[in-house]
Amino acid sequence: MPFSQPPKILLVDDRPENLFALEHLLASLEAEVVQANSGNEALTATLNHEFALILMDVQMPEMDGFEVAQYLRMAESTSVTPIIFLTANSQTTEDECRGYASGAVDYILKPINEAALLSKVRIFLDLYRGHQMLKRENESLERKLTNTATIIVDRPTKVLAGYSLLRTLGRGSIGTVYLAERDCKGVKRKFALKVLRNRLPDSLTDQLTQRFMREAEAASRVKSSHVVSIVDYGIAEDERVPYIVMERINGQSLKQLLAKRKIRLEESVCLLRQLASALKAIHEAGIFHRDIKPENIMIENENNAKVTDFGIAKLPESELTQTSHLMGTLPYMAPEQFASANIGAQADLFSLGVMAYEMICGERPFQCDGLIDYSTAILHELPKSPREFVPDLPDILEYALARLLKKRADERYATASELLRDLDLYAKGKSIRSRLVTVLHRDGSTNWSEGGG
Repeated sequence: MPFSQPPKILLVDDRPENLFALEHLLASLEAEVVQANSGNEALTATLNHEFALILMDVQMPEMDGFEVAQYLRMAESTSVTPIIFLTANSQTTEDECRGYASGAVDYILKPINEAALLSKVRIFLDLYRGHQMLKRENESLERKLTNTATIIVDRPTKVLAGYSLLRTLGRGSIGTVYLAERDCKGVKRKFALKVLRNRLPDSLTDQLTQRFMREAEAASRVKSSHVVSIVDYGIAEDERVPYIVMERINGQSLKQLLAKRKIRLEESVCLLRQLASALKAIHEAGIFHRDIKPENIMIENENNAKVTDFGIAKLPESELTQTSHLMGTLPYMAPEQFASANIGAQADLFSLGVMAYEMICGERPFQCDGLIDYSTAILHELPKSPREFVPDLPDILEYALARLLKKRADERYATASELLRDLDLYAKGKSIRSRLVTVLHRDGSTNWSEGGG
């Protein structure tokens, strides 16, 4: 099937003559070339285009190629885009290893062997075209599944691992969730059954299956009324399809609730307490969630919160959780997540703090447009004082938000249990004004805008 548009290649170099030479070299290929003469221009280009390949110089002013690559790996749209580094200045093993660690697929020294480079570029363009063809096939399959949804409803005998699939509840990038039913000792019970999509590229199937099963393993270890419980999981014998069976939640995500209306203060505190209780159970099971955000919080009857989606959770002593890429969702990532995937409970607590601030104040503490802006804000900037939104906010809640959003992990709550103790004090009408002032003074100020956050 012919492609309506040619694949795009991004060239990144601060020297115009190098960009000209590279574009001239690639002119024989059926590809569109986009130029960027700085790291910032490169990141902006990736927001507007989808690239099959990025060719990037290492030595550039303001932001070098390694830093650009780190930002690219943080964005879902460029997390797996191939990057080839081109350099004339660095021939050390250390720099070469740093290049590969930042996500590069190749590290080429100048002067460039033009024939070798063209051969490599052709390979990546062919891989991209193959991936696009599979993507279109998947989209076609999704449309067929949608069009035949009524057939599934009319024929509930469609069975997977002993569960009757009634209808589709939702679809994600790698999974589909069905409303499922099973006879349990004479009583028909309904569940949410999540399956790994078929027709995925062979190169991704094993990796995604491992990640899918890891999610089930992680969630099944946690016993809490505020964590979506796992009923069953495995790989269906006949179909060889990985599946997870979860309790069915009649409700909506916290993201959907926030989009509908402003959450009242007492309601926010109630949800915060429930989520802190969930994190306590998760961390005590030796697990770090690493992706706490409103989309992963289900709200039942608008007052009962449950944490879900353990897809990138870190389990104890599991090789499958190790990664060289940054993981999480940008607006809710803790500062330390920009430096390492080896993070602990305090990162989850920071993410909880972002959500708590959003529930109480009506907006996120960091309002940004792009990758660089978000990372800069989370690493270095302080949010507005919550009292700008809620002037009569009780001091203990101001303290809790300030403690959760500390830049340094060792200055946050050490455990979710500590946060729960402060929320207990709030429920009893206690004041901690002296403790609040002490913490803020340690930062050199007594208010958020100058250092309290």
